[in-house]
Amino acid sequence: LALGLVGVAALLLWWTRDDEPRKVEPAAQLAVATVDAPRGPTAPERPRLLPEPAEVEPPMPAGNPSFADASEEIDPPQPPTPRYVPPGTPEDHAKALRKLPHASSDRAPIGGIGPRGMHVDRIGMGTEYKDGVCSGPAGKFSAANEDFAHLCFRVVHPRDEQRVRIRWERNGVLVRRALVKIGDSHAYRTRASLPLRKAFRGNWTVRVMSLDDVELAVHSFQVL
Repeated sequence: LALGLVGVAALLLWWTRDDEPRKVEPAAQLAVATVDAPRGPTAPERPRLLPEPAEVEPPMPAGNPSFADASEEIDPPQPPTPRYVPPGTPEDHAKALRKLPHASSDRAPIGGIGPRGMHVDRIGMGTEYKDGVCSGPAGKFSAANEDFAHLCFRVVHPRDEQRVRIRWERNGVLVRRALVKIGDSHAYRTRASLPLRKAFRGNWTVRVMSLDDVELAVHSFQVL
């Protein structure tokens, strides 16, 4: 009986000795702690796009509207006396031009004919703006003495709202562009403005374009 008990005790001791916790050396623990998980390839960081400079149109003089209805007395259309149509005008644009009513103050188109007969009959520049008219220096602007160069123009078109695109080109390169709303009147005076800076010195051309890329008017000037 005594020998049997001793054998059972020895068997239990042998069976449980592998369940004892094993000691991990400090070096092994450090190695385990410092192993990093494998990483995939790092995508290159994309550079941020620089925001476009926010240009602010100069404030309008108090009491004057930003846009002016330049219509005067309108005579009924006169089909027997067709208006001058510039060469190369699309036929549908030419037909629309001939159907436009005449105002006593309307002049001949100074450029191409846009959609629905839209055209520009007056254009000018200056450093001052009042009642739809630009005044002051016209062909040469001083970046040291003036803040803005204004482009004033008059659009004749049907009595529906349309838009034109303004392109500012310096030394033959497009620098700025903007959309300008043309209000729902027979003739509409409006403007676009260019801030005058020393970095803008050079020869400039500003173009008034229809949305289908007809050049309605063009004006050249210098910034000194």
